Amino acid sequence: MTIRDRKPIILIILIFILFLFIAKASSKPASNDMIFKVKKGSILEKALIIGDLTKDIVNPKSVSIPRLLENNEFYQDALAAKKEGMEAGYLIALEKANTTIKKQVEVYAKKNNIQFVFQESVFFEFLRLIPNFKDKTNKELRALMIF
Repeated sequence: MTIRDRKPIILIILIFILFLFIAKASSKPASNDMIFKVKKGSILEKALIIGDLTKDIVNPKSVSIPRLLENNEFYQDALAAKKEGMEAGYLIALEKANTTIKKQVEVYAKKNNIQFVFQESVFFEFLRLIPNFKDKTNKELRALMIF
């Protein structure tokens, strides 16, 4: 067998190796992806707004509930009811505000293919337990996480 006869075989082997390399590379997450798992009983369980904690958490986002509440009409109604001493009206309006905000976050996350959304304050507290994020300010963390 001459070199000329071996060229197709060598080419096929090289293509196969290249295919394996590409398949392996595409199965790995990007190096800048943030991936972690949450243990049962973690503080993140309380902070989860959207997502399934049984799955790997990849590139999560966070949202500030107090900031969203500030602009919510039901929350404003709740504050007015509380000021007037109407406890039942306050609780009903507050529940409507929370439901509305959760729905808005769900719609936005679905539209933008975001799998995990956490409440910002608790999520940042959790991130600061990780050495890479220990010294980050809220502003720096927000720049990484907010949607």
